[in-house]
Amino acid sequence: MNTGKTYNWVYLLVGAGYLWLSWNFLFQESSGLNICMFKHATGFACPSCGSTRSVLSILEGNFDAALMMNPLGFLGVFALIVVPVLGIAGRWRKRNLLGEALSRLEVFARQPRIALPLIAIVLCNWVWNIYKGL
Repeated sequence: MNTGKTYNWVYLLVGAGYLWLSWNFLFQESSGLNICMFKHATGFACPSCGSTRSVLSILEGNFDAALMMNPLGFLGVFALIVVPVLGIAGRWRKRNLLGEALSRLEVFARQPRIALPLIAIVLCNWVWNIYKGL
């Protein structure tokens, strides 16, 4: 495992996620902004369509609505919490805790007995998004 690799792009994505959530939280009703390039190109929802609304529902405590909107929102909330914690703890301990965790996760997820069910879950979620008409 190459845990010496920096994962600055993960911090950038999480930061962008916080900005995007803040924007949607403040202007949720009036925004109407849809940036899903896949949906614009094909007319069909992508596997992550509805994730922002799902995360906002989680933040409001409406877990049932979040689950129905897109279960991947729970994964997004988990990442938005864990990545900064690992980053801060890693700086404090002078270790790359995020790199170590992501390297272990990658090794774990590359196993066929793990990867294939994960792919099936994402595909089922995608079909569910299309079925709901997101």
